[in-house]
Amino acid sequence: KMMTASICFYSLSTVSNGILQGIGKVNRPVVNAAISLVVQTIIVVILLYTTDLSIYALPVAFVIYAALMCFLNQIDVRRFLDCHLKWKDILLKPFLSAVVMGIVTYFAYELSFFVVKSNIVSVAISLGVGILSALLTRGNMNIYEEVSTPPLSPPSFLFPVVWTVLY
Repeated sequence: KMMTASICFYSLSTVSNGILQGIGKVNRPVVNAAISLVVQTIIVVILLYTTDLSIYALPVAFVIYAALMCFLNQIDVRRFLDCHLKWKDILLKPFLSAVVMGIVTYFAYELSFFVVKSNIVSVAISLGVGILSALLTRGNMNIYEEVSTPPLSPPSFLFPVVWTVLY
């Protein structure tokens, strides 16, 4: 469960790796990965020797590696391209939306299972509630409309479907 926090960081670092490589800074992602790996190793050693986390120190270090890699790549993108990301729109709003959706979905499952005592029915109900809560918490996260897209890009309402199929 804990390692899912790294998905957003890995997604952004993959994009920033491509950007850096595309502008001829091929070595920067490698340097950033090396720095992140050294920090990750130090953190794993510290956590293993100073805490009772045992094997759970590895997911902690994994998330820290992904976050640091993302952060270092973003610093380089900003430095080489003078590009400033809207962190509030890219990370904070989707994160808060996911938290709300997760909480609502969890309680929908627990309540429906308490009432109907059927795992299949409870999963179906919680999925429906999760989808509804995602739509309601989406708000004004219209990042796709603000991005300059190529002529053959799908319309914005198809973006979630297309992204899911491609991913």
